[in-house]
Formats: sequence, C-alpha cells, structure tokens
Amino acid sequence: MASNEVAYNELFLNHPCYRMFSYGLEDLEKRAQKIKKKLRYIVDDLLNKKIIYKKDSNIRLAGHEISLKSREHEVASQMEQIFRKAGFVPVGLLDFKPSMGS
Repeated sequence: MASNEVAYNELFLNHPCYRMFSYGLEDLEKRAQKIKKKLRYIVDDLLNKKIIYKKDSNIRLAGHEISLKSREHEVASQMEQIFRKAGFVPVGLLDFKPSMGS
C-alpha cells in the first residue's frame, strides 16, 4: 500500500465517528447525556430569545406560519375528512418516542 493510502486509512479510521464503536456502553451513555445537556441548553437559549416556541410537545420556528389558499384549504379539509372516516388519526411526536429509545 502506498504511504498516502496508509495515511488516509489511519486518518479515516481515527475519525471520531469510527472510534465511537470502540467505546463501552457506559461511556456511550455518558457521551449521550452530554449531548442531551448541550441540546437542552441550545433549545432553552432559542426559546428565551424567542427564535423558536414550544407548542404542546413540539418546538416550532417563531414567525413561521403555513397559510393555504382557499382551494388548498378546501382540499386539505376534504383529505382530513377522508382520513378520519378511514380511521386514521394524526400522529404526534410522542407516539414515536418508544421506538426512538427515549
């Protein structure tokens, strides 16, 4: 193997995303907790700055509103009626939590 290839492979295999798999479960859990704390800090900061807002169990971008034209609103209502009649209900983020492991 050429020296450039060896250097590339060493760099590639030492990348943090590949080293992650050599950690023990306990270490990975600690790292996940750190990431969770950082994410919570970022979300709280964005909430305080009113860049995002919390509604129910979701966060949304402040100032972002979806508006439909009258025909689009009519079609959306018809679709919603069809789905409800068929027994479908909107899925919330909390419904996915068990499958996401949190």
